[in-house]
Amino acid sequence: MSSTISHSNVSDGSPAHVTVIGLGEAGSIYARAFAEAGCTVIGADPVAPETPEGVLRADDSASAVAEADLVLVLTHARAARSVAAEVLPAMKPGSIYADMTSSQPRAKRALTEFSGSDRVRIVDVAVLGAVSSLQARTPLMVSGAAAGHAADLLRIIGAPVENIGERIGAAMDHKLIRSVFSKGIASLTIEAIEAGRAAGIEKWVREEIGSYLSGDAEAVQAKIDRWLTSTPKHAARRSAEMRDVSELLKSLAVSDDMTAASATQMEAMLSQKVES
Repeated sequence: MSSTISHSNVSDGSPAHVTVIGLGEAGSIYARAFAEAGCTVIGADPVAPETPEGVLRADDSASAVAEADLVLVLTHARAARSVAAEVLPAMKPGSIYADMTSSQPRAKRALTEFSGSDRVRIVDVAVLGAVSSLQARTPLMVSGAAAGHAADLLRIIGAPVENIGERIGAAMDHKLIRSVFSKGIASLTIEAIEAGRAAGIEKWVREEIGSYLSGDAEAVQAKIDRWLTSTPKHAARRSAEMRDVSELLKSLAVSDDMTAASATQMEAMLSQKVES
């Protein structure tokens, strides 16, 4: 394998041997963090032009993982299956394959077909934050039979890790369901800010959003409970209001996608209420 790897200031006597597949922004951050923690780190990526300081670079993924205790896969979800097919048969028995892609939970569970009757332990890792901002200390959630061991290895770089059990895909279940809110509220906020800007009241809209989102944990949970009970109860009035909002946004030449979707959801609640 040494003939296929270029060296870049790697220390000897490291506590773990880590391979990172995918040296984009996130992959480079994790590779560098493990190298700084004293681990031997090998990276593999057919496209990325740079190799992080302290990381070895392999020409191909299969040769990169031969001695790895932990393999982190940080490619695009589209490549997750092909990477697993290439990498898992080349890994040593007892090593851990951590899929950190944003693949569907069922796709992560399907990777076990390449692991050789549990010869390699597959874990599902969900990244719960912006790695570009939080770096290696971005919160992680791990599931799979070897989740505890994987969590210990990931904590070497100071990452907060929650182990949620042995079912592969459970971590991504959590992340994707959370994304209904986290990505949805981001889109709603963008739509509201754009409308506020078009109407000349952006500052006021920003302040209203900030005020609405503030509060301690108990207050926030109380607000969630109110949403769950009051939205179906007042679906007729609120859906009509959101249709009016949609017309306003159109008049301001602002996208009303999220507003229209809110109205549609409330109308569906109203329909279900009538049918019951």
